[in-house]
This record gives sequence, C-alpha cells and structure tokens, in this order.
Amino acid sequence: MGAGASVGAVGGFAGSRAHLPVAGNGSGGEGGAEPSTGGSFFGGSSGALGGEAGALGGEAGAFGGEGGALGGTGGASGGTGGVTWTPHAPCLAVGVIAPGASTPWPNPNAPPNPYTIDTITMQPWYQDTYAPQTRMWMGSFGNAYFLSDGSSWGSGAGSASYGSMSLDHITHHGALIAYHMTVDSLFVERTDYDSGDHSAHFRLETLGDWTIIGEFGTPSGTLVGQVIVTMDEPANAVDGRFSYLSSPLCAAVPVTINYTLVSGVFDDRLFDNPFDYVAQIVIDLKPH
Repeated sequence: MGAGASVGAVGGFAGSRAHLPVAGNGSGGEGGAEPSTGGSFFGGSSGALGGEAGALGGEAGAFGGEGGALGGTGGASGGTGGVTWTPHAPCLAVGVIAPGASTPWPNPNAPPNPYTIDTITMQPWYQDTYAPQTRMWMGSFGNAYFLSDGSSWGSGAGSASYGSMSLDHITHHGALIAYHMTVDSLFVERTDYDSGDHSAHFRLETLGDWTIIGEFGTPSGTLVGQVIVTMDEPANAVDGRFSYLSSPLCAAVPVTINYTLVSGVFDDRLFDNPFDYVAQIVIDLKPH
C-alpha cells in the first residue's frame, strides 16, 4: 500500500502541490447544487461535468478498460471484467466485511444523523503540478458534501492523506488517448470537521483499472474509476454532527475525475515533461 501524502489543517500542503489559485473554487458551502451528469458544481466554468471532458466519460468507462467492471459481490479473482481481487482490510471481498470488523455506533445516548453522504466533491485550492520521475496525485482537498436529505455542507478544518499514481502505458482509440495508470491502494483518507458544525471520517481505496482518457491534442481528460469503502466511523464528533456515507463498508463506488491541463495537451509525450493541471473529483456514494 502506498504511503500517500498527508495534509494537516486545510490550507496546508505536503510536498509540492503547485502554486496558482484555482478560479471559481470555494468551500462549496450550503446551497450548492448536487453534481449530476451534465451539471456544474465547482463554481467556475471549468467545473462543468457536461463539457468536452465530461463527454469523454462514457468512452472512458468503455476503455476502463481491460479491468472493466468489478465482478459483482465477492469480486472474485478473474471474475467478470478480469479484476484480480486484493484484500482491503476489513473487507474480505467487495460487499463482504470480515467478521467482527463492523464498528457499531459508539455512543448509545446520541443517535447518528439519519441523513447520509450521497456525494463528495474534491478540488484543489491550487493547481497541481506533475514533474517527470514523480507521481501524480489521485485525491485532492474536500470541496463539498451532499447529503441524502438534499442539504450540503462545505469542507472545513480537518486532515487528509492521498494516494498517487504513475503512468504504466499508453494506448490509442481513434481520436482518444488512454493513459493506463499504476495506482496506490490508498485513494483518500479524510477527517473533516467543517469548523465543528459537521463531521465525516472515511477511507477509500482503489479498485481495478484507473485510466485517464483524453481527446488527443486537447487539455481535457477524464478518469472513471472505482474505490472501496474501507473505513467510515466517527472521529471527534460522536453525535448528530457526524454523517455516515450512503454506501456501506466494503461497497464499491464510482469516482469520476475531470482533468483540465493548464499547461500541455493530452498526447504521447505528456508525461515526459512537467505540466500543471486541475483535477475536479466526484465520488458517487449513493447505493448502486
């Protein structure tokens, strides 16, 4: 498992996480529209999922590629889609929790919030920078949490660790170029306090193939991947401020990452040179 980068209080960076503010990025506070296919949710025009990069999403899924979809509950090695299962504690397989691993609500006097987190959006406050011979970040700062009752809250103080990925090989599919990535097990582990008003505490790990699909010669690309929920439990707020994720422990959930290159274009030499980019992430936690 990759160590992942750690970030302390929001606004602190680990490693070199670029230098220029991202236009349109805010806390994503209450009142933001929940992301959906074709929707805009990051505040700026670059956050539109239905734009050129979003249009590639379907084809990205098709090329998602050799791994394809997980083989359903159990995720057996060599099952449908050819995904080889690697155990992620506390999960024996997709949808299968190890005996005794499920954590009950720890405070009998404070029932949990009945509304769960349907969607998480992530976007950096600054552009990220890739340099040759290094790895590319997978996760990013929290942006907003969208709950099952239709409400939302903006990411606030907390801490996080992120995994990273590197290029394995490139394939071509007509006008599209596919970057097949080698990824850490960790996608993101996040503790979010929203300045004490709300709380979330979870860990998501990668599943299957992660492939960035770009339209050759353009700055827009999309990655459609999957993660598994390996931790979802209260941290410091053991009361109604805490919200569980809508998908249960050991569930597989989809992640969409829309990339906009600030320098460079998607071509065969992209990873041979430094480039700046913005990654806008949607984690869809609604039960599937």
